[in-house]
Amino acid sequence: LEEHILAELMRRRQLDEEEGGHKVRVRVLIEAQAIEEGLLKKTVAQIRQNLSAEPHFKVYALEEAEPVKEGEYYSSYVDANLSVKDFRALMRLMLFYGPSSVEVLKPHKVELSLEELQDGLVDVAEMVHAYADYIHGLLGKKELEEFHKRLYGQK
Repeated sequence: LEEHILAELMRRRQLDEEEGGHKVRVRVLIEAQAIEEGLLKKTVAQIRQNLSAEPHFKVYALEEAEPVKEGEYYSSYVDANLSVKDFRALMRLMLFYGPSSVEVLKPHKVELSLEELQDGLVDVAEMVHAYADYIHGLLGKKELEEFHKRLYGQK
């Protein structure tokens, strides 16, 4: 193997050994959009920095796509390969980073304690209510009714 490939394999093997209690390994794509290319690059850099700083994540690889202009907006994404400590950390990843794609790499089977499941679900419920409160504060009554119709598939 080429030297840089071998070095990367060794680095990942070491991370696997250090992983300890991290149960789930995932690959996620986190998309970002902005009206200015500079702002998009700053946002993508912040996503990378935040993922790396999360205490309950172990990052194996982070790659970012070059910005692409689509209409009025610039778009990019972060491709992250990481492990999470537990179900609660997985829910944090899903809610705070909103990946558009999630691939579970391992394990093939997961067991959760009642406490882990409860803590993760409580976090999800709190976040959903916070988002709902925020949306209700932004929308007028008519806009809110239209939003609910689209959300719940009512015509």
